[in-house]
Amino acid sequence: MSGGTETAVAPAAPEAASDRRLVLWLQLFRAHILSIVYFSTLTYGFIFSERIDLLLPLVAVWDWFFVNFTNKATDVAEDLRNHIPGAAMMSSHGRTVEAVNGALIAGGLFAGFFVYPEILPFRVLFTVIGLAYNYRIVPTLKLGRTRLKEMYFFKNFGSSMLFTLSVFIYPLFALGVADSYPLQSLVLAVLFFIPLELTYEILYDLRDIDGDRAEGVPTYPVVHGRDRALHIIYALIALSALSPIIGALTGLLRLREWIVVFGCAQQVVVIYWLTRRGRRPSQRDTELATYLGAAQLLSYNLWVAVGLPLGE
Repeated sequence: MSGGTETAVAPAAPEAASDRRLVLWLQLFRAHILSIVYFSTLTYGFIFSERIDLLLPLVAVWDWFFVNFTNKATDVAEDLRNHIPGAAMMSSHGRTVEAVNGALIAGGLFAGFFVYPEILPFRVLFTVIGLAYNYRIVPTLKLGRTRLKEMYFFKNFGSSMLFTLSVFIYPLFALGVADSYPLQSLVLAVLFFIPLELTYEILYDLRDIDGDRAEGVPTYPVVHGRDRALHIIYALIALSALSPIIGALTGLLRLREWIVVFGCAQQVVVIYWLTRRGRRPSQRDTELATYLGAAQLLSYNLWVAVGLPLGE
């Protein structure tokens, strides 16, 4: 052509497309959630038994991986509306993922029996709750068969039960301390962890509010609005902080057990930062918040590993 030049745009290299698919699959694996599962289970395994068991948290991660991955396969419509990375790719492979997941879940339960036979009943219960979360197998009077994901309150409650099993019950029974660890200390630990964990759940729901509203998923942000959902988050953080503070003041919890209260202070800062001035958290925001929580748990375990004092 006369009077100028024209630059051809080269097509994306095959390697770049392949790398992009790899990134999408890693996002679908929800590594941020798996990281907090691993370090939570590792942390409470140490608190309960004063032993560092690196294998047991991998069992918890295995169980969580397949529940999460199945959730991505069954929530394609919602994720497409929310522009979640990898949703379009999952829509093409969802059935295959579900079939492979089913086989690997069964295989994982079988293999895990030879390593930690004491927790097999709890892992089966974990799997059943995970299936009820993702599939319409829960009978109700008004809705017929539905799933926990589509039930107000039980959506978050079901997830908290999964965390209770993997973070608390697995270590107690796998490490042989279920009969020796004080019940009151266990109750205070659960009352700290679960409310704090629910703040992450509601943060994700704030991110997904458009898709959840369109699909009729009754999350707290959908039912109560953004501002009230934030009030619920801050109330849960306060409730979470109350348990270790009570434990510290009454002597029911040792330093190594109540020092986790600083996670509440961090969460206040993170939630305020990610939602300030009406901002809706993005996918990257929710991943960052979860990785920060996992990093705090990792710092606890590094403190333990180098032998710094944690109190008697």
